[in-house]
Amino acid sequence: MKSQILYQNSQDKKTGELKLLEIQENKAIKEMESNYQCDIQVENNKYRYAQEECSAELHWAQLQFQQEELDLKKVVAKQKNRQMEESGKRLAKELDALSVRTQLEFDFKNKELEQSQLKINLELQQSQQQINHEIGAELRAESLA
Repeated sequence: MKSQILYQNSQDKKTGELKLLEIQENKAIKEMESNYQCDIQVENNKYRYAQEECSAELHWAQLQFQQEELDLKKVVAKQKNRQMEESGKRLAKELDALSVRTQLEFDFKNKELEQSQLKINLELQQSQQQINHEIGAELRAESLA
């Protein structure tokens, strides 16, 4: 009986040791699973952070591109304004030149008309004098006759 008790104690001891090993193994497995879950969470957080960082950099690059686009549009608008001003100045000069030329042509035509009028008046006066001279000659001839 004593040997049976010793055997039973030995079996109980082995069973207890096995249970202890099983508990330790389960604890180690749970700890490994927990560590694995933490590692996965850390990697997910790193991935999410990297993704957010890329999104922020992309957004920043888009803002910079939009600013450069606006700056370029400002430069183009300034160039167009300068071209319009230069074109306006050129047209104003051409208009002034045309105005001066038109005035000169008008003045020239007026002088031609004045000269024609003077010539006509002179011819009219000469004709009138000729007629008066002829009438006077006829009257003198009649009065002598």
